[in-house]
Amino acid sequence: MKTNSVHPLCRIALGIIIGILINFNIQAQVTLTWNGGATGTDGQSDTGWNNTGNWISSNTASASTPTGASSSLSVSAYFTPGTGAYAAPTYAVPIDSNTVLSALYFNPTSTTNPTSLTLTGSNTLTFLGYASTGTSTVISTKANSTITFNNPVIFNSVNNTIADVVSGTSSTTAPSTINFNGAITVTNGTLLKLQNGIINLNGTLNATSTTRTTSITLANGGTVINWNLTAAPTGSFSINLGSGGTTPTSFVTLNIANTSTFLSASTATISQGAGSSNSGSKVFLTGNKQTLANAFTTSDANTSTNGSSLYVIGVNVTGGGIGTFSGNLTTGTANASTRALYANSGSTAIFTGKISGGSTVVTYTSNSSILLIDGGGSVILNGSTANTFYASRVEVTNSTALYLANTSGAAISASAASLVIDNGASVTLSGSNQITTSTGLTLNGGTFSLNGYNGSLGALTLSASSTLVLGTTGNSISFLDSSSSTWTGTLNITGLALSTNSTLIRFGTSDLGLTSSQLSDISYNGSSTGFTIDSNGWLVATVPEPSTLCLMVAATLILFFLPKRRFLRMACSKI
Repeated sequence: MKTNSVHPLCRIALGIIIGILINFNIQAQVTLTWNGGATGTDGQSDTGWNNTGNWISSNTASASTPTGASSSLSVSAYFTPGTGAYAAPTYAVPIDSNTVLSALYFNPTSTTNPTSLTLTGSNTLTFLGYASTGTSTVISTKANSTITFNNPVIFNSVNNTIADVVSGTSSTTAPSTINFNGAITVTNGTLLKLQNGIINLNGTLNATSTTRTTSITLANGGTVINWNLTAAPTGSFSINLGSGGTTPTSFVTLNIANTSTFLSASTATISQGAGSSNSGSKVFLTGNKQTLANAFTTSDANTSTNGSSLYVIGVNVTGGGIGTFSGNLTTGTANASTRALYANSGSTAIFTGKISGGSTVVTYTSNSSILLIDGGGSVILNGSTANTFYASRVEVTNSTALYLANTSGAAISASAASLVIDNGASVTLSGSNQITTSTGLTLNGGTFSLNGYNGSLGALTLSASSTLVLGTTGNSISFLDSSSSTWTGTLNITGLALSTNSTLIRFGTSDLGLTSSQLSDISYNGSSTGFTIDSNGWLVATVPEPSTLCLMVAATLILFFLPKRRFLRMACSKI
C-alpha cells in the first residue's frame, strides 16, 4: 500500500524556504530609530551610521544596523532629536557602507529651534520604493528642519512608481530644507516627486532608464526648487510643475541658476499643471545672461473660477540681469488662467519663442484670460513669427516696461481684446505693426510710446491721466473710432510738434472719431491746446504751435511800439 509521505530532503528544503520568507517578512517591516549617540542621550556623537549602539529596532528590543544591498530589504530609518539641552541637536552621521532603505525620516520634536541632519561619506544611500503602485514616501522631514545629503543618493522604485521627497513645510515661520550636494541617480524609470519647503539640487542628476523619460514632479503650494546643478543631467528627463496651492503665496517655484546645467531642450518639456483658484507655478532664471531653450506648456483644468490659476515665467536675478527664453510657450485650450511674463526690477526678460495656444477666450469677468506683464523690470517680445495666444486682455502693471519687437508678425496676438497699461508702466514699439486693429488700447495711468514706429490699434480708452509719446520722427498712430470709449483724466501728448496739417494721430476715418468732451481732455506737452478732428479722422491743433505763437507775439509787440514812436516824434516836433 502506498502512503503519503514527504521525502526528508523536501522537508528540509521547505523549511529553508519558509525560514527565508519569515526572515524577509521581518526585514520588510523593520523600523529603526537613531537614538542620538553612543549613550543615546546627547545627540552629538559622530560614531557612524553602522554603530549598532545608535540604532534601536521597533520590532525587537535589540539594536540593529540598517546596512545591506539586498533588494528585499525594506528598512525605515528614523532620526529623532535628543532630550534636555539637546532638544534641537545637529547630527553629522557618516554613511559607513552602501546602504539600502525604504525611507528616511527626520522628525524633530521641536518646531521652534532649527534641527539638522547631515549625512556624509562617499558611500551610496539607496532608497528602494516598495509600493507596487502609487507613491512611496522615501525622504521626509518636518518643520524647521534641514537634511543634507553629502553622499551619493539613488532613487530606485519598482513598477515606475513615485518616489516622494517631502521637505516638511513651506511655512515662513518654520521652513524646512533638503539639500542634495552629491550625485542623484534615478533608476528603473522611477518617477521622482519633490514637494514642500525648499529643495536644493547642488550636485549632479542622472537617469539610467533607456526605455522611458524620467519625470520630475514639483508639487504642492510653497515648494521651491533651486536648480543649482554643477553639470548638465545625463539621461532623459521631463519637468512637471504640479498643482500649486490655494493662495498667491503658495506657488510652486523652480529657480534655474545656470541654464547650461538644466535639461536638454531636445528631450524635455516643462509642463505647468492645473491648480485651484489663485494657484499655479513659477519658473525663474536666476542667473545673469542665461538662455533657456526648453518649451513650456500650461494647463487649464480650472476654468470655472475667476482669474483661475496664475502661471509665471521670467527672470528674477538679484541686483538685475538679462535672461532669454527661446523656447515656445503654449497655453491651454480654455484660457481661464492668468499667465505672467516677469522681470524683476533692474532685469530684462526676452521672449524669442512663439506664444500660442487656446481656441476660445473664456471670459467669466474682466479678470479672466489675462496675459500679465509684471515684475517692475523690462519684458521684450522678440519673436520671429506672430504670437497667437488667446486672452481677453494683455495688462502691463507694477511699473514694468514692455517692448514690442517682433521681427515678423504682431507681438500682441490679434485675439487679445485690449492692451492695458497701468500707472507707472509703459509700452514701447520697437518695430511697426506690433499690434493689430482688433486690439484696443486702454491707458490706465501708463505711457505708450511710438519710438519712431507706426501703429494701428483698436479704440482708445482713457481710464486715468496718461501719456502718448509720438517720438522724434514722422511716425503716426491710428486708432479706430473711439467716440464711444470711456475717457477719464487727461491724455498728454508729447514728442513731435503738432501742426494744423499734421497726420500724426488718427481716430477713425471721419470727424466723428472723438467727442468734443474727449477733445477737451487732450493736452500737448502738459499745456491745454485746442483740438479738432478733420474729415479723415486726423487730430488737428486749433491754436498755433509754440513756434508760431512766438512769431505772433513778436509781431504784436512791433505793432504796439511803432505807433508810440510816431506819436513821440510828432509831440517833440511841436516843442
